[in-house]
Amino acid sequence: MRIKKVQYIIFGIVFLCSLFVFWLVIKSQNQNLQDNDIENPYNPSLPPVGSNPDNTAIIELETGSVLDLGTVPNDKETTKKVKVFNRGKSILSLKDIRTTCACTIGTIPIGQNAIPPNGEGYFIVTLYPARVVGFSSEKTLTIFSNDFKNPVIELKVIAKVDPEFICEPEFVDFGTLPKGKIIEQKLHIKQKSMNKPLEINKVYEKDIQDITDNDLTFEITKTKTEEPVEYTISFKINPYVSPGELDRKIFLSTNIDRFPEVPIKVKGIVTAPYKINPTFPKPFIVFPQISKEISNLKSIEITPQSESDKIEIVSFEIIPDFFTAREVSISNTPGIKIEVVPKTPEKETSAVLKLNLKVNDIEYQDHVLLKTLSSIH
Repeated sequence: MRIKKVQYIIFGIVFLCSLFVFWLVIKSQNQNLQDNDIENPYNPSLPPVGSNPDNTAIIELETGSVLDLGTVPNDKETTKKVKVFNRGKSILSLKDIRTTCACTIGTIPIGQNAIPPNGEGYFIVTLYPARVVGFSSEKTLTIFSNDFKNPVIELKVIAKVDPEFICEPEFVDFGTLPKGKIIEQKLHIKQKSMNKPLEINKVYEKDIQDITDNDLTFEITKTKTEEPVEYTISFKINPYVSPGELDRKIFLSTNIDRFPEVPIKVKGIVTAPYKINPTFPKPFIVFPQISKEISNLKSIEITPQSESDKIEIVSFEIIPDFFTAREVSISNTPGIKIEVVPKTPEKETSAVLKLNLKVNDIEYQDHVLLKTLSSIH
């Protein structure tokens, strides 16, 4: 009797283990199906075998591939019903609508996911201006259906958001200017669609630290205090701006509810008889030394635009004194390298290398932002 009892126990354990394994297999298969639905939320439908191959669903949007919402309010969402036509001979199933941004979404109402042949349905597009940074929006909705030939179609949704203020011009363009010349440009800002007076508290550039004077300077002047409030912002480019393309983004710190930090683009081309890599404010990053056998030494390169030009470093200074630097001549070229090493590689530090250069007996000022990454994590 005791032997039979043990056999029953063993049989029960084996049976339970088999059930558990079977449950795991079914769960894994269901999970795979769910994952597949997430990645591919459409299942293009072919007609039954032996039937007319043209008996499929065909999707068509009344808007075509672009929906233009025009100018929308900045303080409330805007919705638009988009008609969907089924030009095919079987039921059109709308599976999913995905978006490139949470500011613009598409939803399929209950009862609108199945459209009969030659019938029509709709989905709803909603734009949330509070999630839009700026005064215009261009996002893409991706619609998944069982249309065999076009299971995935895209709808570009464009809109202009009624601006809280008008900026003239829309961005700062210094044009082409020779290095060393001080040039000033002005922006005029006028309050427009706001329920309170516009306030601009600060103009700043991100990632520019207090350790250096920026090569772009800004000055705010409130020219009209009563509503609609008006401001003038002066942008000045200084002599030590690096040569090459100027492509920067300046921010206005405001009291706008939608996006208090308003970006303003600044562009131009600075000409000089030399080029420097990297150009300010792109940082020159020094990596920590991994071992004595592997060198992490990198160099800042300064090269003349023409091989006939002669370039030399008159002096340089690092502020604060967190790095050491030395000049290295580039063999067989008229350029110069500057090797930079952090004094305390175990700490993350930042500094600015200030340069006085001479090209063809003409002196220029330049600077490079230095950063080191810590070897301790």
